[in-house]
Amino acid sequence: AFVIDRMSGGQANVPVTTRASFEEGGAIKRGSVQAFVTETCGAAEDFGMPRDVGSAAQMVSVDVAQAVACFDIRVFNTDRHPGNLLMAGSRPYQCVCIDHGCVLPAWWALDMAQFDAWMDWPQVKVPPTAGTLRIVEKAVLCMGSVLMRLQKLELPKDSLWTYRICTVLLEKCVLNRHKSLHEVAGLLIREPPEQPSWLEMQIQRACDEAGIPSRFTADENGFEVFHVDESYHQPFPYGGKSEISAAIE
Repeated sequence: AFVIDRMSGGQANVPVTTRASFEEGGAIKRGSVQAFVTETCGAAEDFGMPRDVGSAAQMVSVDVAQAVACFDIRVFNTDRHPGNLLMAGSRPYQCVCIDHGCVLPAWWALDMAQFDAWMDWPQVKVPPTAGTLRIVEKAVLCMGSVLMRLQKLELPKDSLWTYRICTVLLEKCVLNRHKSLHEVAGLLIREPPEQPSWLEMQIQRACDEAGIPSRFTADENGFEVFHVDESYHQPFPYGGKSEISAAIE
């Protein structure tokens, strides 16, 4: 998450993060460490966001709120809740995005998008600002270099395709059609949760057009689960073209 944010301009304020390892009981354990942010005054859950955009923008500016939304959509965040979106500085607050252990799932497992921290904010329901358009434009321009960097970090190819798909989705919806971030996020979220999202349906359609065996089946709780032949879980090179991204375009 830090690499993606920093290479794209750093608008989501993801703290500096690096890989780390330590020995415990003779075994090497690997993970990451992240810089502690001292200027925060609480998490989003500690604040009440006004419902009108004018008052809300006095708490978090429209540009800042939309920057967070752009980031979470690009990484297909499955765990953006009000407890891991921090407020920093003074009003209007800056947002600091932390806790990214649940981003970039495989392209065939996009069933759990969660943007509860900001989904109902009025700032993301208005048209994208000029600053937001610049963020998305830069994300599109640097997508190739970001994907190459993530590949060097050994991120699975099926997760690289998720990043590509979500970045293309932002490009087509925000840059080309000026859709709000709330509208774009709605394409990723299951509503109701038992049924596939719009994005999942497009991926299945692309699989059908590409001749990739896929289907939705209901689990024991009635939730539709997407299945793709395992031989196709990582079928495409990170920089190539395929029906999956073409369907979004």
